[in-house]
Amino acid sequence: MSLQQVIDLNNTAVCRMKNSHPEDAIEMLTHAVRCYKAMQSGQSSVPVPSICDQESVINTCLIQEQECWNDDMKIESNNQFVYYSACSIPDTLQLECVAPIVVFNLALARHFQGSQIQTDHRARRHILSTATRLYEIAFHTYLAAGGSRSGLMAIAITNNIALIYNEFGESALANKCFELLHSVLSQLLKSGDTAVMPYAYDFLRNLIPIQGPQVYAAGAA
Repeated sequence: MSLQQVIDLNNTAVCRMKNSHPEDAIEMLTHAVRCYKAMQSGQSSVPVPSICDQESVINTCLIQEQECWNDDMKIESNNQFVYYSACSIPDTLQLECVAPIVVFNLALARHFQGSQIQTDHRARRHILSTATRLYEIAFHTYLAAGGSRSGLMAIAITNNIALIYNEFGESALANKCFELLHSVLSQLLKSGDTAVMPYAYDFLRNLIPIQGPQVYAAGAA
């Protein structure tokens, strides 16, 4: 399978996510990850180019996807904001961005799948645990390729992992993620970063139960 076919699988899976078919997306993205790993194992080791100059492109892709996402699906019944918008891979994006995006999308699909399970708590926890491991892989792959913690993908991962840890009762891990989220968002809002502005306050809503309504002052300071 070629890299273009991996990208096509990813983008088709994104469409299935938008149409609330996470199982289809999981199947496609799992296949895409396996094919990508097989392609990489057959290549000689070469230095990985930095992703940093592509971060603005990834931010734009994620923002565009978020704008298309059903507003009713952005806020959970407990008033928490979960970032579910998967990322398409445009032709202009460099190849080193493919791996973290595909794994990120697979984590989102698993998270979305788990969130739909309301009565079987064991199955829900198992799927959300899988989502957490995938989020962690995506996060570290993204940073290792030169991405920053202030990139929208990294912010979304930090937010979603914090919510899962919080549901599991892992308060120390959840608070660590929430503190990182607050710190990054505060810096971006104070600097007037326009990319994250539309969604910063959605992310900050998750901090209210921990730090109170004053978290909204982050962008006004």
